[in-house]
Amino acid sequence: MKKITITAFFAVAAVVETHAQDVIVTTKTEKIEAKVTEIDVDVVRYKQYDFQDGPTFVIKKSDIDSIVYQNGQVVVFEQQKEDYHYFKSLSDKQMSAFLKENDAENHEIFLQGEMLKKRGKSLLIPGIAITGVGGLTIILGGAIIPLFLFVNPILLYWWMEDIVPVLLKVGFSIVAIGQPFLIASIVLRTKGGSLKKQAKNNYENKFFKSNTETSLIFNFYPNGFGINLKF
Repeated sequence: MKKITITAFFAVAAVVETHAQDVIVTTKTEKIEAKVTEIDVDVVRYKQYDFQDGPTFVIKKSDIDSIVYQNGQVVVFEQQKEDYHYFKSLSDKQMSAFLKENDAENHEIFLQGEMLKKRGKSLLIPGIAITGVGGLTIILGGAIIPLFLFVNPILLYWWMEDIVPVLLKVGFSIVAIGQPFLIASIVLRTKGGSLKKQAKNNYENKFFKSNTETSLIFNFYPNGFGINLKF
């Protein structure tokens, strides 16, 4: 009789234990039966409910819709969603100030991007100006001015024979000088924009997106091999 009583006691305890768990509801409506161990500024740490001696998992708050605790308390993570929408709407100036305050490493990358874009912009104006002068020289000397000299065949012949080749040579030379400015401007502005985007993506991946990748590692030993599950 004592044995039956003890068995019944554990059976009841098991039922109670089954319901005494935290449930993490993700933004994809997935339910994770867990034991929440810590809620940090940007992430939630938890253990699998049926394996609490196992590894600690980390999930971003932006991936959580709510947590239903074992005592019935419900926490909804609306603020994290609002923070994410705010982050995505920031202008470049606001983004620089935001990263400066919240993430020094990515703020440095963002500043490098801004510096390269400014240098590219500083080369763009002289590149356009020099190329424009060269192009204008070619057009004026080879097309527009001859139109006004068309009434005087002798003067037109002299212009086309002696002046135009020189103007074309000068014009193309000037254009060739302006092209490196334009090319460098495009390269610097493209690279600068890429770095700024990288800084934004880094912060987004770090604080707003889940990073709970799992990998299998095979280890070989003298008497066999083993498999490690890395979290």
